[in-house]
Amino acid sequence: MSFVSRELNNKNYLLIIEGADALGKSTLISKIFEKYKNIYKTECVHFTKPSKINPIEQHDEQRDIYIKSLQNLERINICCQNELIIFDRSMIGELVYSQYRGYRPNYFDGEHGIIQRLNDLSNFEVLLVIMTADSSIVDKWNIKIKGDEEYQYQQQQKIDEVSDKFIDSTIDLDLNRLYVDCGRFS
Repeated sequence: MSFVSRELNNKNYLLIIEGADALGKSTLISKIFEKYKNIYKTECVHFTKPSKINPIEQHDEQRDIYIKSLQNLERINICCQNELIIFDRSMIGELVYSQYRGYRPNYFDGEHGIIQRLNDLSNFEVLLVIMTADSSIVDKWNIKIKGDEEYQYQQQQKIDEVSDKFIDSTIDLDLNRLYVDCGRFS
């Protein structure tokens, strides 16, 4: 059964695609977009790494971006139907990447936290897709260095460590989740 209906049903869908670098998130997103763009009003939101250097400024920058995105989702939740929003990375990734950047995001917890706000979107079906793999995938898929690897977690040999952190950081979240082991695909 498909998470996103192939027929209009007056629901909105939010797909959050997360995982380590070079696992095919953008490829998956483009295929989903192509499949559903003629059925739903489809939008992809790409979240990038923080531009700030200081960990506190990084935290504040990411928080502000996510709050704006949530406010937009809350607006869609009230006034719109039949929309498919795809997050290419998201605030969920900050649970992992903040560990490498030296801060703990404080915008997840409590009744006004991000997870609760996602769950409060009554006119949305929300699915978190976590793409994982181990470092053997680098050779199997012949993954090349992108050239923008500034942080240790972006190094190819860290794919298994980052994947494990995604699983550990998301296992207790109150969201529908799908874990995809990319090493099982060719």
